[in-house]
Amino acid sequence: MIVVNTQPFSLVYTLVNHPHLGFILEPHIVQINSLGKYSLTHQRIFTKTADYFSRCIQEKDYEIIALLDELDDDYLFKKFYTDTKKKIRTAEFISKIKESAYEEKVKTFVEERMIKALNLLKGQAIFKTGNDNNPTSMQIDVSNEKASVLFHFKRDADGTRYFPTIKFKGIRVEFMFKNAQIISYNPAWMLLGNDLFDFEKDVDGKKLFPFLNKRFIQINKSSEDTYFNKFVYQLIEKYNVFAEGFEINTKQPEGKAILTMQQVIGDDIALKFSFNYDGASFDYGTLNKISVVVK
Repeated sequence: MIVVNTQPFSLVYTLVNHPHLGFILEPHIVQINSLGKYSLTHQRIFTKTADYFSRCIQEKDYEIIALLDELDDDYLFKKFYTDTKKKIRTAEFISKIKESAYEEKVKTFVEERMIKALNLLKGQAIFKTGNDNNPTSMQIDVSNEKASVLFHFKRDADGTRYFPTIKFKGIRVEFMFKNAQIISYNPAWMLLGNDLFDFEKDVDGKKLFPFLNKRFIQINKSSEDTYFNKFVYQLIEKYNVFAEGFEINTKQPEGKAILTMQQVIGDDIALKFSFNYDGASFDYGTLNKISVVVK
């Protein structure tokens, strides 16, 4: 052990920018110096080493540490590398992950555990490493409060401009050209200054990423029809949208219940229950509550 449990120590969670996986969280034990501050003596811990430091580990911490165990390079290699004919080392697998067939599976797996851990850490302070790999370089507050996004479309004779604005704690915040970072994408978590927060309506981080260093996206007049039919209507279905130069008409027609019979396997018949709202059909139990038609 690098840190000894006979002297003061503390458990911290640290955001690390992994060269091949993006941002991941790591649990570290840091020795406390004689001034009561974090020293440079630290070590990453895992479930198998956590009991040695049990004095500062709560039940919820054990749950978080278990989640973060699964973000370790060796764990990912053992879980996802299945080619028994070609022997490679962990470092080779991880370094080539973006070129492999495993990329999407690994990214999804990592992000799911990151999001679970961040939700458990809401309301707490965590840290971000600096260039010196110090796990307590920068303190970050994981917000209990979600931010909101409003997507703007401004249409004129030249085309349409598209950009998002963000409100956090009731105040519009500037995030473009402010070194903001997307920590996870589905759903989005954003690091802005010393605040780390997620969003109402589980905003997709890919919808925000282009604007970290861009004021707006310009859609040429010749591409508007395609853009509106393939992209804009999806945003209107899922998120809050403000329009200038065109109208968004909201209707709430009375729904009619519909029961239909469908043939499934062989001669078996299944009943399908749905609702029809002025031509828009919704299956029973669907999470989608909005249907958009572009005219």
